[in-house]
Amino acid sequence: MIYMKKIIKKLIPIKLKDSLRQSFYWYGIFPKRKITIINQFHALYYDDGLRFGRNTWRNTFWFGVPLKKCPLDLWIYQELLYKIKPDVVVECGTAYGG
Repeated sequence: MIYMKKIIKKLIPIKLKDSLRQSFYWYGIFPKRKITIINQFHALYYDDGLRFGRNTWRNTFWFGVPLKKCPLDLWIYQELLYKIKPDVVVECGTAYGG
């Protein structure tokens, strides 16, 4: 942690450091603001395609099987599977058995 502080001191100008410190200070003081930020992230991440007609969730398929997964999550799964190379993968709780 101390090492990171030294790096930040060198990289970030003083004015920016103060504004970052202030942001973290206010973020910790106002838990409602924290919850609002989390809820806004979830709305953007999960509902964006549905609200703006992109239908990302409705148009995602794997070998013809419809999936209820975010494409970014699928990409991350693929990267993990490629690196780890497990013998077996078991997925539970999918909507269409895919």
